[in-house]
Amino acid sequence: EEGTEELLDVDVDCEMVKRAKRAKRSQSVILNKQSTMVMPIPKAKSKVTPFRAQVFAATRKVPEGKVTTYGRIAKSIGCKSAQAVGQALRNNPFATYTYSKPYPAEMVPCHRVVASDRSLGGFSGNNKINSPQLQQKIAMLREEGVVIKSAPSSAKLKVDEKCIMTPDVEKK
Repeated sequence: EEGTEELLDVDVDCEMVKRAKRAKRSQSVILNKQSTMVMPIPKAKSKVTPFRAQVFAATRKVPEGKVTTYGRIAKSIGCKSAQAVGQALRNNPFATYTYSKPYPAEMVPCHRVVASDRSLGGFSGNNKINSPQLQQKIAMLREEGVVIKSAPSSAKLKVDEKCIMTPDVEKK
């Protein structure tokens, strides 16, 4: 289980955290031309569990213009729990909004991960469609070229099926 794993203190992960702390980061995120929001910058963690490191590595394989699901990441790393993947991404110290472009290699684009039904799911702990957090996720995905549509049978917004991919990860 994700929370019971021994912590891994890897020089590479610590160096990534140091660079993240030094990076010029803006707390103001432009949602659209009319509004901005202030996102809290999470404290970077100097220790990352082996499980989280796997999730972060798989998530980094999702390019701009594409998304994947929590379940596809789980399957790609040999995990049976999409929920555990979601929890790992919830604790992402390398989130996109903590950096400015061009993004450094350590950035983990957790905004490119959606629910198995292609709905946007939660983001920064909020899943209400009108929340600033989910509006930020929508803006970021659209800016990257992801097609988001209204689902006819529900109030959810869904990512176009053509934008879904499975990260190609080397299994250990």
